[in-house]
Amino acid sequence: MRHVTDATVEQMRDLAEREGLADRWPEIQAAALPAFAADVVPDGPILPTGSRLGGSPALPGSAHWPTAGGEALTFVGQLDLGAFDASIVGLPAVGLLSFFVGVDEPAANVVHAIRYFPDASRLRECAPPTARFHNEELSGFPACALRVQATVSLPQQLLWDLGDLGERLQGLPRPAPSGLDGRSRTGGHPQDGTGRDAYLCLSGRESILFHWYRTVQELQAERSRRAEGGADEPDARDRVVEDLEWFIAGRREHDEEIGHWRVLFSVDSHRAADMVWWDAGQLDFLIDERDLAGGRFDRTYACIVSS
Repeated sequence: MRHVTDATVEQMRDLAEREGLADRWPEIQAAALPAFAADVVPDGPILPTGSRLGGSPALPGSAHWPTAGGEALTFVGQLDLGAFDASIVGLPAVGLLSFFVGVDEPAANVVHAIRYFPDASRLRECAPPTARFHNEELSGFPACALRVQATVSLPQQLLWDLGDLGERLQGLPRPAPSGLDGRSRTGGHPQDGTGRDAYLCLSGRESILFHWYRTVQELQAERSRRAEGGADEPDARDRVVEDLEWFIAGRREHDEEIGHWRVLFSVDSHRAADMVWWDAGQLDFLIDERDLAGGRFDRTYACIVSS
């Protein structure tokens, strides 16, 4: 459980023992990754280069505001990496990391951009370079300060297996600060399936996002039925089958690659910031841990996870 704080480890062990699951402690301990909880503080101070959601981003100038097709992406939030021990989760020790998003459909592969600025002292709050936004219904959010504190991350499947204990472990550190709304986080395991989706999209195999678990025979049979009804174009059918064959043939190697994906920033739905991602879900930004180690923020993935 490298880099997970001693206090959090003790809280985890105490919870497991009280729930009568002390025998699963070695499994929990081995799977845990360090992370940071980012809690919204509705009345907290809004600093130009501080950790926060919404408001105007701190940039070197408006020309650095990300766009897509000449339209501005919506500013989601920023993390002041020097205000917490960001290197524990592989982030740079100082600087500002900023997150932007475009149209949030399809939810499994959201248009986005991430900007890293090593020297925050050179930044200032900026207006967008154009009045047109990529998502016309979402041009911005009210500014809300974030309080960042160390926590722990466990794989989604393990949390489900642990039941009530899993939910309580997710709520660490304890006690949760009062008067807060929502809990975002940086670092740790991605939510179930999102690491796989990230890998497929960045590999150019997004055609099997909803077919990866199937057999080629099943898919071919279904495609044949749909083709007879004129529902699919031949090229589309061929591409899906080709991508599925690729995934099945190298499944062990693909699973290893999927295991490298980590949470860069998981943004919860926050009432205080007027953020509601679909039906009160989360907007997740993911990164391959090897790109993170190399300081590369241009090969990332974003999606919306909702129930």
